[in-house]
Amino acid sequence: MLVQSVPRGTPGKPVADKRGDLKTFKTVYLPKDDVVRADDVQNVRTFGTGNTATAVNDKVNDKLALMKGDIEYTREHLQLGALQGKVVDADGSVIYDFNKEFGIKRNVFNFALSSEATKAGSVMDAMLRQLRKNLTGDTFKGWMAFCSPEFLEAFAYHKSIYDLYARFAETAKAYTADGSNTEVAFRHRNVDFIEYNYQFGSDVDIKPGEAIIAPVGTKKTLKEYFARLT
Repeated sequence: MLVQSVPRGTPGKPVADKRGDLKTFKTVYLPKDDVVRADDVQNVRTFGTGNTATAVNDKVNDKLALMKGDIEYTREHLQLGALQGKVVDADGSVIYDFNKEFGIKRNVFNFALSSEATKAGSVMDAMLRQLRKNLTGDTFKGWMAFCSPEFLEAFAYHKSIYDLYARFAETAKAYTADGSNTEVAFRHRNVDFIEYNYQFGSDVDIKPGEAIIAPVGTKKTLKEYFARLT
């Protein structure tokens, strides 16, 4: 919101209370339960040994690690859906459709990478102008594009982009200690292109030939909240 100038010494207006515009969303509850029974450790040897019995604490830690892995996997699924405006549960049901809740229409940009005549940089410029407009003044540090392998290959090897991609790949190779690249496959116009090929088997999966882009370092647009029972 723009701030009106006033003579020095004049009190400023307080921050507008927008509680009337707030919507309430319940946080999801993701419990995991398990037990360690006697037959889980009785006469069971520690992996890699022939005579060392498995300790109860080791079995507990193993199960805790497996449960934590399931929670992190679920969290990734929820985050991917949230970036697309739709939080989907494990059974495929929709927990929240933020696009409907806030009347948002997602922008779709066609890069037309199957045509050699396409100027991918020009399409990116138009896309980023629209995305910056959508932020309505929120600050950001850059952009992250989660790309299906098909999209990333078509984009990086497109005639109008390949020379830039090759230079980036060579530079990244020179500046990494082990000669490999990071998770960022390509960086162009402050956009980090990352190959994202996780498939959860739900509607939030990034389809072949597609990618989703999100701002990084925003203060208001993207937030993650955790709740705990008290």
